[in-house]
Amino acid sequence: MANTDLTAFPSIQTNLFVRIDVDNQGTDIWRFSDRSEDYEITETGLAEDLETYTGLGRLIDISRTKTELQPSTNSVSITLSGVPNSEVSTVLNARLKGSRVKIYRQFFSPATGNPLSGAAQVPLRFAGIVKNYAIDEEFSVETRNASMLITLQIDSIVGYLQDKIVGRQTNPESMKTFYPTDTSFDRVPVLKNQAWNFGIVRNPAG
Repeated sequence: MANTDLTAFPSIQTNLFVRIDVDNQGTDIWRFSDRSEDYEITETGLAEDLETYTGLGRLIDISRTKTELQPSTNSVSITLSGVPNSEVSTVLNARLKGSRVKIYRQFFSPATGNPLSGAAQVPLRFAGIVKNYAIDEEFSVETRNASMLITLQIDSIVGYLQDKIVGRQTNPESMKTFYPTDTSFDRVPVLKNQAWNFGIVRNPAG
């Protein structure tokens, strides 16, 4: 998708659209944005791929992203406020950690509310994976009601790859991956959790 020329517009409105594929199964997808009303967008530009994003307005806050030439480990935090207590179980029961996240950005005209690109197709702004989340309680003294504040910590794909396991493991399976006929690690499972007194003095005659 070509970049939108913004030089001809005296003012612009930007909105972010968040898509979370819970558990990466494609069956439970959360879609929401910082617009005040629901809106349909598509990444492909095809009408059959339009998806509706729930407008949360000021109830959502997304940290800034940095544009760089090289891939970086920058992370993004997404904060959802005003979440009713009844919806907290939905978050706790969902397998959010490790879920894929995509954040899209679209430019709109403040006067008309129409996208500047003239289409519902939006460019991808950030792609990452949920690394962690936190839930805090907000209590309003005036209304004597409590609501929840949910913060999602999203790592970029680059940052996630840096957390992968590196090096060798001391087990037969890892050894045979590199050396199929090597038997030097075959007794490791037998020796696991065994107590060895390496400082004992033994009688050579015994």
